[in-house]
Amino acid sequence: MAIASDAWSLWEVWGTGPERRSGRAAPSTDSQGFLAHGDGVQFDDAGYVGPPLRGLWGSATEDVWALPYEGDLQRWDGKAWTAYPGLDGARFMALGGTSPSDAWAVGLHGAALHWDGQAWTRSPCEAGTLVSAWAAGPDDVWASGEDGVLHFDGTSWR
Repeated sequence: MAIASDAWSLWEVWGTGPERRSGRAAPSTDSQGFLAHGDGVQFDDAGYVGPPLRGLWGSATEDVWALPYEGDLQRWDGKAWTAYPGLDGARFMALGGTSPSDAWAVGLHGAALHWDGQAWTRSPCEAGTLVSAWAAGPDDVWASGEDGVLHFDGTSWR
């Protein structure tokens, strides 16, 4: 079943696991992002309104981040979406995390942001485009991109 027949790219799928059989998919068109929520049987519009999305990650069904290529990061709390400012002019490609107080967003020109449960802050990274992120904790983060694989140890990216 198609979740968005006019979408030209599907960038991310995220789910809570087989026991809940729920998930979210983030296809995008040229100018508008679309987010779908599935219950294991069908997908429905998740109510996201914003620019095209590149990343999707959550710690639970009531804690989901949607990462647009440009613009504010969006967080679902189980009831509504809330916008959080990213970096001015930054373009993002992926996000990952470990908990409601530990999430990472990465993108073009070494853009890297960390969510600590209160705010997104820049994590200086001297790298080219980063296209994926995975975290085991706030001091053990991995990102890959055009410069290879980088690791953040809590102090710096290497």
